[in-house]
Amino acid sequence: MEILRELGALALASRLRRLADRLDRDVAQLERSRGLDLEPRWKPVLWVLARDGALTSAEIADALGLSRGDTRQAVSALERRGFLERRRDPGAKQRLALTAVGRDAAARAETLRTGILAATQELLSEAGGGSLDRIAALEAALDDTPLAARLRQHIRFEPHEIEIVGYRPAFRRHFERINREWIEALFAMEPEDERLLADPNGQIIRRGGEVLFALVYGLVVGTTALIDRGGGHVELAKMAVTRPWRGLGIGRRLAEAAIERARQRGAHRVTLLTNAHLRRAMVLYLSLGFTAKTDQESAARMARPSLVMELHLDETV
Repeated sequence: MEILRELGALALASRLRRLADRLDRDVAQLERSRGLDLEPRWKPVLWVLARDGALTSAEIADALGLSRGDTRQAVSALERRGFLERRRDPGAKQRLALTAVGRDAAARAETLRTGILAATQELLSEAGGGSLDRIAALEAALDDTPLAARLRQHIRFEPHEIEIVGYRPAFRRHFERINREWIEALFAMEPEDERLLADPNGQIIRRGGEVLFALVYGLVVGTTALIDRGGGHVELAKMAVTRPWRGLGIGRRLAEAAIERARQRGAHRVTLLTNAHLRRAMVLYLSLGFTAKTDQESAARMARPSLVMELHLDETV
Protein backbone atom coordinates (compact mmCIF):
# COMPACT_ATOMS: atom_id res chain seq x y z
CA MET A 1 0.00 0.00 0.00
CA GLU A 2 2.80 2.42 0.88
CA ILE A 3 4.51 1.99 -2.47
CA LEU A 4 1.34 3.09 -4.26
CA ARG A 5 1.19 6.22 -2.12
CA GLU A 6 4.84 6.92 -2.79
CA LEU A 7 4.24 6.64 -6.53
CA GLY A 8 1.63 9.40 -6.29
CA ALA A 9 -0.07 10.29 -9.59
CA LEU A 10 1.77 7.47 -11.34
CA ALA A 11 -0.41 4.99 -9.42
CA LEU A 12 -3.67 6.93 -9.86
CA ALA A 13 -5.46 4.17 -11.78
CA SER A 14 -4.29 1.47 -9.37
CA ARG A 15 -5.44 3.42 -6.32
CA LEU A 16 -8.83 4.25 -7.85
CA ARG A 17 -9.28 0.59 -8.83
CA ARG A 18 -8.34 -0.55 -5.33
CA LEU A 19 -10.74 1.98 -3.81
CA ALA A 20 -13.54 0.81 -6.10
CA ASP A 21 -12.81 -2.81 -5.20
CA ARG A 22 -13.02 -2.04 -1.47
CA LEU A 23 -16.34 -0.23 -1.83
CA ASP A 24 -17.81 -2.89 -4.13
CA ARG A 25 -16.69 -5.71 -1.82
CA ASP A 26 -18.47 -4.30 1.23
CA VAL A 27 -21.69 -3.61 -0.69
CA ALA A 28 -21.55 -7.10 -2.23
CA GLN A 29 -21.25 -8.67 1.25
CA LEU A 30 -24.37 -6.81 2.37
CA GLU A 31 -26.29 -7.83 -0.74
CA ARG A 32 -25.31 -11.49 -0.43
CA SER A 33 -26.55 -11.49 3.16
CA ARG A 34 -29.93 -10.40 1.76
CA GLY A 35 -30.02 -13.08 -0.91
CA LEU A 36 -28.60 -11.01 -3.76
CA ASP A 37 -25.55 -12.22 -5.64
CA LEU A 38 -24.77 -9.50 -8.18
CA GLU A 39 -21.45 -8.49 -9.66
CA PRO A 40 -20.92 -4.71 -9.32
CA ARG A 41 -20.58 -4.33 -13.11
CA TRP A 42 -24.02 -5.92 -13.63
CA LYS A 43 -26.01 -3.56 -11.43
CA PRO A 44 -25.96 -0.45 -13.67
CA VAL A 45 -27.45 -2.55 -16.48
CA LEU A 46 -30.24 -3.72 -14.17
CA TRP A 47 -30.85 -0.15 -13.01
CA VAL A 48 -31.14 1.34 -16.48
CA LEU A 49 -33.46 -1.42 -17.71
CA ALA A 50 -35.61 -1.15 -14.59
CA ARG A 51 -35.88 2.59 -15.21
CA ASP A 52 -36.21 2.75 -19.00
CA GLY A 53 -37.65 -0.62 -20.02
CA ALA A 54 -36.45 -2.62 -23.02
CA LEU A 55 -33.33 -1.17 -24.69
CA THR A 56 -30.82 -2.25 -27.31
CA SER A 57 -27.31 -3.11 -26.17
CA ALA A 58 -26.02 0.09 -27.82
CA GLU A 59 -28.64 2.19 -25.97
CA ILE A 60 -27.59 0.63 -22.66
CA ALA A 61 -23.94 1.42 -23.39
CA ASP A 62 -24.75 5.03 -24.28
CA ALA A 63 -26.97 5.51 -21.21
CA LEU A 64 -24.25 4.24 -18.89
CA GLY A 65 -21.23 5.67 -20.72
CA LEU A 66 -19.73 2.20 -21.09
CA SER A 67 -17.88 0.67 -24.01
CA ARG A 68 -19.83 -1.68 -26.28
CA GLY A 69 -17.52 -4.54 -25.23
CA ASP A 70 -18.05 -4.01 -21.48
CA THR A 71 -21.81 -3.78 -22.03
CA ARG A 72 -21.91 -7.00 -24.05
CA GLN A 73 -20.01 -8.85 -21.32
CA ALA A 74 -22.40 -7.65 -18.60
CA VAL A 75 -25.45 -8.43 -20.76
CA SER A 76 -24.19 -11.96 -21.53
CA ALA A 77 -23.57 -12.65 -17.84
CA LEU A 78 -27.05 -11.40 -16.88
CA GLU A 79 -28.65 -13.50 -19.62
CA ARG A 80 -26.89 -16.62 -18.32
CA ARG A 81 -28.27 -15.88 -14.85
CA GLY A 82 -31.78 -15.55 -16.29
CA PHE A 83 -32.11 -11.84 -15.48
CA LEU A 84 -32.52 -10.67 -19.09
CA GLU A 85 -34.42 -11.75 -22.19
CA ARG A 86 -34.24 -10.61 -25.80
CA ARG A 87 -37.23 -9.20 -27.68
CA ARG A 88 -37.80 -8.00 -31.25
CA ASP A 89 -39.56 -4.68 -31.69
CA PRO A 90 -41.66 -3.75 -34.78
CA GLY A 91 -38.55 -2.20 -36.33
CA ALA A 92 -36.79 -5.58 -36.11
CA LYS A 93 -34.33 -4.28 -33.51
CA GLN A 94 -33.30 -6.71 -30.80
CA ARG A 95 -34.01 -5.26 -27.38
CA LEU A 96 -33.08 -6.45 -23.91
CA ALA A 97 -35.60 -6.50 -21.08
CA LEU A 98 -35.70 -7.71 -17.50
CA THR A 99 -37.26 -11.10 -16.83
CA ALA A 100 -39.35 -11.69 -13.73
CA VAL A 101 -36.16 -12.84 -11.99
CA GLY A 102 -34.37 -9.69 -13.14
CA ARG A 103 -37.18 -7.41 -11.97
CA ASP A 104 -37.16 -9.11 -8.57
CA ALA A 105 -33.38 -8.66 -8.26
CA ALA A 106 -33.63 -4.98 -9.26
CA ALA A 107 -36.43 -4.42 -6.75
CA ARG A 108 -34.51 -6.07 -3.89
CA ALA A 109 -31.41 -4.05 -4.75
CA GLU A 110 -33.55 -0.92 -4.68
CA THR A 111 -34.63 -1.60 -1.09
CA LEU A 112 -30.97 -1.35 -0.03
CA ARG A 113 -30.21 1.76 -2.04
CA THR A 114 -31.22 4.31 0.64
CA GLY A 115 -28.94 2.74 3.23
CA ILE A 116 -26.03 2.40 0.81
CA LEU A 117 -26.48 6.04 -0.25
CA ALA A 118 -26.50 7.26 3.37
CA ALA A 119 -23.36 5.30 4.26
CA THR A 120 -21.54 6.51 1.14
CA GLN A 121 -22.48 10.14 1.76
CA GLU A 122 -21.20 9.79 5.33
CA LEU A 123 -17.90 8.44 3.96
CA LEU A 124 -17.59 11.33 1.50
CA SER A 125 -18.30 13.85 4.25
CA GLU A 126 -15.55 12.38 6.44
CA ALA A 127 -13.18 12.60 3.47
CA GLY A 128 -13.66 16.36 3.41
CA GLY A 129 -16.54 16.78 0.97
CA GLY A 130 -16.34 17.69 -2.66
CA SER A 131 -15.03 14.26 -3.64
CA LEU A 132 -17.78 13.60 -6.15
CA ASP A 133 -17.21 17.02 -7.70
CA ARG A 134 -13.52 16.22 -8.11
CA ILE A 135 -14.36 12.86 -9.68
CA ALA A 136 -16.81 14.58 -12.03
CA ALA A 137 -14.12 17.12 -12.96
CA LEU A 138 -11.67 14.29 -13.64
CA GLU A 139 -14.23 12.52 -15.83
CA ALA A 140 -14.93 15.73 -17.73
CA ALA A 141 -11.21 16.30 -18.32
CA LEU A 142 -10.87 12.76 -19.68
CA ASP A 143 -13.90 13.29 -21.93
CA ASP A 144 -12.21 16.40 -23.26
CA THR A 145 -8.81 14.74 -23.80
CA PRO A 146 -8.36 11.01 -23.05
CA LEU A 147 -5.29 9.98 -21.09
CA ALA A 148 -4.02 8.03 -24.10
CA ALA A 149 -3.94 11.26 -26.12
CA ARG A 150 -2.21 13.08 -23.25
CA LEU A 151 0.40 10.33 -23.07
CA ARG A 152 1.20 10.83 -26.74
CA GLN A 153 2.08 14.46 -26.08
CA HIS A 154 5.04 13.10 -24.08
CA ILE A 155 5.75 9.66 -25.61
CA ARG A 156 6.08 9.15 -29.36
CA PHE A 157 3.94 6.63 -31.19
CA GLU A 158 5.47 3.36 -32.26
CA PRO A 159 4.52 2.53 -35.89
CA HIS A 160 2.33 -0.43 -34.88
CA GLU A 161 0.29 1.67 -32.44
CA ILE A 162 -1.53 3.52 -35.24
CA GLU A 163 -3.55 1.10 -37.38
CA ILE A 164 -5.11 2.18 -40.69
CA VAL A 165 -8.10 0.03 -41.66
CA GLY A 166 -10.83 0.03 -44.27
CA TYR A 167 -14.53 0.67 -43.92
CA ARG A 168 -16.65 -1.35 -41.49
CA PRO A 169 -20.39 -0.74 -41.00
CA ALA A 170 -19.81 -0.18 -37.27
CA PHE A 171 -17.47 2.71 -38.15
CA ARG A 172 -20.03 4.70 -40.18
CA ARG A 173 -21.04 6.78 -37.19
CA HIS A 174 -17.40 7.67 -36.56
CA PHE A 175 -17.00 8.89 -40.14
CA GLU A 176 -19.88 11.28 -39.53
CA ARG A 177 -18.95 12.20 -35.96
CA ILE A 178 -15.32 13.08 -36.64
CA ASN A 179 -16.09 15.11 -39.75
CA ARG A 180 -19.02 16.95 -38.20
CA GLU A 181 -16.76 17.93 -35.32
CA TRP A 182 -14.39 20.01 -37.45
CA ILE A 183 -16.85 21.22 -40.09
CA GLU A 184 -19.36 22.56 -37.57
CA ALA A 185 -16.57 24.13 -35.49
CA LEU A 186 -15.20 26.13 -38.44
CA PHE A 187 -17.87 26.34 -41.14
CA ALA A 188 -21.41 25.09 -41.69
CA MET A 189 -22.61 21.74 -42.93
CA GLU A 190 -23.50 21.83 -46.63
CA PRO A 191 -25.61 19.44 -48.76
CA GLU A 192 -22.43 17.80 -50.13
CA ASP A 193 -21.26 17.14 -46.55
CA GLU A 194 -24.60 15.70 -45.49
CA ARG A 195 -24.78 13.44 -48.54
CA LEU A 196 -21.38 11.85 -47.98
CA LEU A 197 -21.53 11.62 -44.20
CA ALA A 198 -24.99 10.08 -44.13
CA ASP A 199 -24.13 7.19 -46.42
CA PRO A 200 -20.39 6.65 -47.03
CA ASN A 201 -21.01 3.09 -48.17
CA GLY A 202 -23.51 4.08 -50.84
CA GLN A 203 -22.04 7.43 -51.85
CA ILE A 204 -18.33 6.52 -51.80
CA ILE A 205 -17.56 2.80 -51.58
CA ARG A 206 -20.22 1.45 -53.93
CA ARG A 207 -19.14 4.06 -56.46
CA GLY A 208 -15.61 2.71 -56.51
CA GLY A 209 -14.09 4.68 -53.64
CA GLU A 210 -12.76 3.82 -50.21
CA VAL A 211 -13.08 5.04 -46.64
CA LEU A 212 -10.14 4.61 -44.25
CA PHE A 213 -9.97 4.90 -40.48
CA ALA A 214 -7.11 5.47 -38.05
CA LEU A 215 -7.29 3.35 -34.90
CA VAL A 216 -5.23 3.76 -31.73
CA TYR A 217 -5.65 0.86 -29.31
CA GLY A 218 -8.90 0.03 -31.10
CA LEU A 219 -10.29 3.57 -30.78
CA VAL A 220 -11.35 5.31 -34.00
CA VAL A 221 -9.52 8.64 -33.91
CA GLY A 222 -9.37 9.70 -37.56
CA THR A 223 -10.79 9.06 -40.99
CA THR A 224 -10.54 9.96 -44.66
CA ALA A 225 -12.07 8.95 -47.98
CA LEU A 226 -10.95 8.36 -51.54
CA ILE A 227 -13.66 9.29 -54.04
CA ASP A 228 -13.30 7.78 -57.50
CA ARG A 229 -13.66 10.60 -60.05
CA GLY A 230 -12.86 8.35 -63.01
CA GLY A 231 -10.03 8.34 -65.54
CA GLY A 232 -7.33 7.58 -62.98
CA HIS A 233 -8.38 10.55 -60.83
CA VAL A 234 -9.31 10.16 -57.15
CA GLU A 235 -10.25 12.83 -54.66
CA LEU A 236 -8.95 12.78 -51.08
CA ALA A 237 -11.91 13.97 -49.05
CA LYS A 238 -13.31 14.21 -45.56
CA MET A 239 -9.96 13.76 -43.84
CA ALA A 240 -10.13 14.57 -40.14
CA VAL A 241 -8.70 13.60 -36.77
CA THR A 242 -10.82 14.00 -33.67
CA ARG A 243 -9.74 16.96 -31.56
CA PRO A 244 -7.89 15.31 -28.63
CA TRP A 245 -5.72 13.33 -31.06
CA ARG A 246 -4.58 16.13 -33.34
CA GLY A 247 -0.96 17.13 -33.64
CA LEU A 248 0.31 13.57 -33.09
CA GLY A 249 1.04 12.62 -36.70
CA ILE A 250 -2.16 10.64 -37.21
CA GLY A 251 -3.35 12.86 -40.06
CA ARG A 252 -0.09 12.27 -41.92
CA ARG A 253 -0.42 8.51 -41.49
CA LEU A 254 -3.95 8.65 -42.88
CA ALA A 255 -2.93 10.80 -45.84
CA GLU A 256 0.07 8.62 -46.67
CA ALA A 257 -2.08 5.48 -46.48
CA ALA A 258 -4.71 7.05 -48.74
CA ILE A 259 -2.10 8.11 -51.31
CA GLU A 260 -0.62 4.62 -51.30
CA ARG A 261 -4.08 3.13 -51.82
CA ALA A 262 -4.64 5.53 -54.73
CA ARG A 263 -1.34 4.41 -56.27
CA GLN A 264 -2.28 0.73 -55.83
CA ARG A 265 -5.55 1.42 -57.61
CA GLY A 266 -3.65 2.75 -60.60
CA ALA A 267 -4.65 6.37 -60.11
CA HIS A 268 -2.56 9.01 -61.83
CA ARG A 269 -3.51 11.98 -59.71
CA VAL A 270 -5.09 12.85 -56.38
CA THR A 271 -6.95 16.09 -55.76
CA LEU A 272 -8.47 17.57 -52.63
CA LEU A 273 -10.44 20.57 -51.46
CA THR A 274 -9.09 22.53 -48.52
CA ASN A 275 -9.12 26.05 -47.11
CA ALA A 276 -6.15 28.36 -46.90
CA HIS A 277 -7.00 29.15 -43.27
CA LEU A 278 -6.49 25.52 -42.25
CA ARG A 279 -2.78 26.05 -41.69
CA ARG A 280 -1.86 22.62 -40.32
CA ALA A 281 -3.67 20.92 -43.17
CA MET A 282 -1.95 23.15 -45.74
CA VAL A 283 1.49 22.39 -44.28
CA LEU A 284 0.72 18.67 -44.38
CA TYR A 285 -0.51 18.71 -47.98
CA LEU A 286 2.44 20.75 -49.19
CA SER A 287 4.87 18.41 -47.44
CA LEU A 288 3.24 15.46 -49.23
CA GLY A 289 3.80 17.09 -52.62
CA PHE A 290 0.39 18.64 -53.28
CA THR A 291 0.32 21.95 -55.13
CA ALA A 292 -2.46 24.45 -55.75
CA LYS A 293 -4.27 23.71 -58.97
CA THR A 294 -4.56 26.43 -61.59
CA ASP A 295 -8.10 25.39 -62.49
CA GLN A 296 -10.27 25.96 -59.42
CA GLU A 297 -13.59 25.07 -61.05
CA SER A 298 -14.33 22.05 -58.82
CA ALA A 299 -14.16 24.25 -55.73
CA ALA A 300 -17.42 25.89 -56.82
CA ARG A 301 -19.49 22.92 -55.60
CA MET A 302 -18.92 24.07 -52.00
CA ALA A 303 -20.28 27.32 -50.59
CA ARG A 304 -17.40 27.70 -48.15
CA PRO A 305 -14.16 29.08 -49.62
CA SER A 306 -12.17 26.16 -50.98
CA LEU A 307 -8.83 25.66 -52.65
CA VAL A 308 -8.17 22.78 -55.03
CA MET A 309 -4.81 21.04 -54.63
CA GLU A 310 -3.44 18.12 -56.63
CA LEU A 311 -0.73 15.50 -56.51
CA HIS A 312 0.52 13.76 -59.66
CA LEU A 313 1.39 10.22 -58.59
CA ASP A 314 3.54 9.58 -61.65
CA GLU A 315 5.90 12.28 -60.39
CA THR A 316 6.15 10.96 -56.80
CA VAL A 317 7.07 7.31 -57.40
